[in-house]
Amino acid sequence: MKDFLDTKPPIFKEAEETLQADEWLNTIEQKFYLLRVTIKMAEYASHQLQGLAGIWWTHYLSALPTGANVTWEQFKIAFR
Repeated sequence: MKDFLDTKPPIFKEAEETLQADEWLNTIEQKFYLLRVTIKMAEYASHQLQGLAGIWWTHYLSALPTGANVTWEQFKIAFR
């Protein structure tokens, strides 16, 4: 996680346009690629969600079974 945070990943709070959300996802994926991150991608990315996006993530997780692991693909679909 420290290596990921050292890349200064952008914070996401809200988007006025869909492309802003896609841009954030793309930037996060570039950082994962740079670091060769292949596990816990949704967990890492979720730490960059604040404000309304952070509240959305909390609600999203509460609808899942306790301890459920969210894949990166699941995260992207839900996020979009």
